[in-house]
Amino acid sequence: MDISWIQTVLGIVLGWQLPNILNFFKFWLYLRWKHHFLEGTWNCYHYSMENHSVVFRHEVWEIKRSSFGGLKITTFDKDRPGLIYKTIVKYEKGYLLLNFSGEKHSEEWQARLNELIPSSNSQMRGIMVSLDFDRHPYSTPLIVTEKEIELDEAKNLIKCIAGFDTQSYSIRMTEKIANK
Repeated sequence: MDISWIQTVLGIVLGWQLPNILNFFKFWLYLRWKHHFLEGTWNCYHYSMENHSVVFRHEVWEIKRSSFGGLKITTFDKDRPGLIYKTIVKYEKGYLLLNFSGEKHSEEWQARLNELIPSSNSQMRGIMVSLDFDRHPYSTPLIVTEKEIELDEAKNLIKCIAGFDTQSYSIRMTEKIANK
């Protein structure tokens, strides 16, 4: 049996790189299965417009590890079961950046949430940009809580987290909330 030079080179490279390949798979398994504190069920609350009327929405978010170790979010709305969105979580300067895409319909919306510091009363607050149900662009504050809260409490929290800046004509997170 003759061994070709290709088999020799392949054997040398494989033998030399085998520890690196095994370390890569160990690292991938670590990222894939290590529990992230954001994983689990979350509740999102925000305002929207439907049939030219203001509606208050409550969605359930399932946050899980993606195949490559990142986080992915799937949303569910019991009042609108066809509206399911998915996103991959990205981070930027203390904020989570989310670009949601409709799973069964063509729609996207974006959100920027403060990065969470884990606690017993975990909340993320931010601003979303989307189209309302009347198909008009809008931006609104939103709050995401680990524990489900009463709708009145969620409405009160949302009233506190953002304000309209008349000088720059923009919605901004309020200092009162940013320092909480």
